[in-house]
This record gives sequence, structure tokens and C-alpha cells, in this order.
Amino acid sequence: MSQHERSTVGSVDLVQSATGISFDERDRTHRIDYDPSIDNTSLAVISVVGAASQTDLIDLKPLHSVIDSSALDTLFSGSGEGYQVTFEYAGLSITVDGSGVIECRHSNGDMDG
Repeated sequence: MSQHERSTVGSVDLVQSATGISFDERDRTHRIDYDPSIDNTSLAVISVVGAASQTDLIDLKPLHSVIDSSALDTLFSGSGEGYQVTFEYAGLSITVDGSGVIECRHSNGDMDG
């Protein structure tokens, strides 16, 4: 953890390998660390987006409407190390890193919507 404040927010019921979703005050970024060899990347994305947008997961637009979620899972399920994918979903900029980190922030930089 760096010098700036990071707090745990949100639940990770869908992502067994994650211990929580954190929020970095300084960067205003939500983050989940997970093991893509255990959990589907698409479920980790949905979990962190739900926390960041304060939206019930059932109310989110289907992830596959903005990105091929099967391809996302496949890309990061093996040795996705070195890969990074960034896309927009639910008003958020999502970055998935092959190391098992997903970060999201509001596209317009405003955490209030």
C-alpha cells in the first residue's frame, strides 16, 4: 500500500480469490486484485463496477453488450501477464491488467455520477 489512503469497499461474493474491493482516495480509483486462474475476469469486472457505481449487480447492463466477455475471460485465464485491456462500461473507464488487477474510475473524472 502506498502513502495515500486506500479503503475497502464493496463485496466480492462472485470472486473467490479476491479479499475485497478497495478505493483509492487520491486517484479516485476502485480496484480489485484477483487470481484470473481461479476466477473469471468478467465476474471480477462486474464486481468492481458494481461497487464503483453503487449499483446492484443485477441492475448493470450486460457486460457482453460492450465487450466480448468470453474473450476477456480467455485472454486473462492463462498467462495473461503482459496484456492490458481498457474499455468503457457503465460510465466507467475499466482497465484489466494481466497481473490480476482491475481498476476503474468514472470516465468523466467525477465520482458522483
